[in-house]
Amino acid sequence: MSTARDDRASRQEIGTEGVVPAVVAVVAASDPGPWFEECLGSLAQQDYPGLTLLVVDAASREDLAPRVERAAPGAFLRRLHEDRGPAASWNEALAGVEGASFYLICHDDVVLAPDAVGLLVEEAFRANAGVVAPKHLVFGDPEALLHVGQGLDRLGAVVERVQPGELDHGQHDAGQEVFVAPGGAMLVRADLFDRLGGFDPAIVAFGEDRDFCWRAQLAGARVVVAPGARVWHKEAMAAGERPVPPAAGTATVRALQRRHELYSTLVLNDGWSLLWLVPVLAVLAVGEVVVAELTGHRDRARAVVDAWRWN
Repeated sequence: MSTARDDRASRQEIGTEGVVPAVVAVVAASDPGPWFEECLGSLAQQDYPGLTLLVVDAASREDLAPRVERAAPGAFLRRLHEDRGPAASWNEALAGVEGASFYLICHDDVVLAPDAVGLLVEEAFRANAGVVAPKHLVFGDPEALLHVGQGLDRLGAVVERVQPGELDHGQHDAGQEVFVAPGGAMLVRADLFDRLGGFDPAIVAFGEDRDFCWRAQLAGARVVVAPGARVWHKEAMAAGERPVPPAAGTATVRALQRRHELYSTLVLNDGWSLLWLVPVLAVLAVGEVVVAELTGHRDRARAVVDAWRWN
């Protein structure tokens, strides 16, 4: 039986030559919970022949090699000395990859249907897309929708395309262009990822997907959803089932979300847009803080103030 292999070389060529484009699935992990093996197992069982699995371990307290070996024999394992968040982990791991046509960016708490990778690659070619999102469902539930791509409003806030508690009856099964491919699992063309320099390292957690997709579209790439490709995402950090990365300091999940939403909006809009956008955002922020304080939602008020102070 082959073993999980340490990737200690400065550059490691990973890929599968053949008639199908090579895809490297990179899973960012740090002290993963009991869902980890199910995530890796779903990737190991993909029916796509050109897939290679790379696990990047961001300073976990335990040695992940035995767990990786049991769930996905032959996967590559790269160890990092610190946890600077998933975006930094993906960037560092993929800087040493050669020969791939696509990268499949994954969290360690996502489970993919066996045909997901193949369907994502097919849609990338059919739609000539740079980023492809699968249909996200609630972890452990075969029908409850989580995301089918996401939109963005004029003020830079993410807009969900499904309602809370909405069940999957095929109502979103027409593939179409979206603004954001939600984190958890997204297929990215390798040359686009390299051209954009990967994810923005300033975003420790929450919002790296929105920021990357925005920059991809500014570079002329399309972001689409392939609803036939299904994944189940636990969203463990957002649910409070594990802490935010140490690089976030004492920031809460809500604070990180607000920080990075404002950050991308300020960085990625042009100067003329910012002339009207910044005053509008500032007025809305003041109003939100006042309402939050009056209604006893002080954590929300603190998150808004923190976002402006941090930016």
